[in-house]
Amino acid sequence: MPPVLGLIPSHKKKRKNVPAVESAISEGFALYSSQVYTRGLSKVMLHSPECSSANITFKCRCNFSLMQERQRRRRIANDDRRMLVKGQPLTGHQRLNWLFRPAILFTSTRHLTAPYGPVYQKEEEKKKKKKKKKKKKKKKKKKKKKKKKKKSNNNNSINDSINNKVEERTKKRRQGKETN
Repeated sequence: MPPVLGLIPSHKKKRKNVPAVESAISEGFALYSSQVYTRGLSKVMLHSPECSSANITFKCRCNFSLMQERQRRRRIANDDRRMLVKGQPLTGHQRLNWLFRPAILFTSTRHLTAPYGPVYQKEEEKKKKKKKKKKKKKKKKKKKKKKKKKKSNNNNSINDSINNKVEERTKKRRQGKETN
């Protein structure tokens, strides 16, 4: 059987006897590697003793939040959990998909770097919206600064003196034209 990657909550990993791992070991599978990720999920690598690919290393980006994982596990029926605890044989990908549904299961390295499912898409959309809002705010601030500078230059006293000088010049020109 090929290597299979399953996810279990990290708070369960602290206890040594996790049902999924325990049942897998009892059925002749060996626990290959487990690693805790930032979102509170750990990666469990199970492979059979017959499998020759024991030295394969897997890298996984986990985009599940802890709350969503807990809600998912509450929704799963008790029968599903009993199947793990009883240690029934883990044979075939369909069986594993049923046991861990809808946890991430990887059988080849090309799936491991790809982000998973609607949870990741929602997070990306939120990030994009935040960036757009920030950009709009910055533009507004720049416009306000320009307006303030114009107001500071428009003093009535300066404008009056300039206007008076202009009027005086125009009068002199007119007088000069009339005399000629």
